[in-house]
Amino acid sequence: MASARTDPIPITQPEPETARQASGDQPAVRAAGLVKSYGPTVALAGLDLHVATGETVALLGPNGAGKTTTIGLLLGLLSPGRGHVQVYGWPPAQAVAGGLVGAMLQDAGLMPGVRVGELLTMVRGLYPRPLPLDELVGIADLGSLTGRRADRLSGGQAQRVRFASDVRLLSELT
Repeated sequence: MASARTDPIPITQPEPETARQASGDQPAVRAAGLVKSYGPTVALAGLDLHVATGETVALLGPNGAGKTTTIGLLLGLLSPGRGHVQVYGWPPAQAVAGGLVGAMLQDAGLMPGVRVGELLTMVRGLYPRPLPLDELVGIADLGSLTGRRADRLSGGQAQRVRFASDVRLLSELT
């Protein structure tokens, strides 16, 4: 059984400028000596990870290599047995709560019955400085889909909508 966070996320949240300020010497992700076990099964055994701001990283490996566990640790959904991790200089849960991190989950569902344009408008309303809707639609190539119901999209189209739901953060990271 996975150990999920049960402690409350601290009230202190990063200021919106934090991500931009992080582009100096501070990496976007810094993890050292991460160890995570599920009972007798060791999922991570001393992972060190350094990701520079703006860098793209892919986690590759066979089933059971610890990819999902690593993502859970980086998002603050799991706590390491040993080691530490920071995202833009903050504990992961605080970075997520402060809007510095977005995740596009592979199997996340979309709201049925809602049109793509309505969904993007709603999601944009959750953030202080989202990208303009037309720019967001253009980046994700959703122009012909804004009037379509989200539950009527192909798998690839739905993934582009999920992507657009996270692209709003790019305006704060650049």
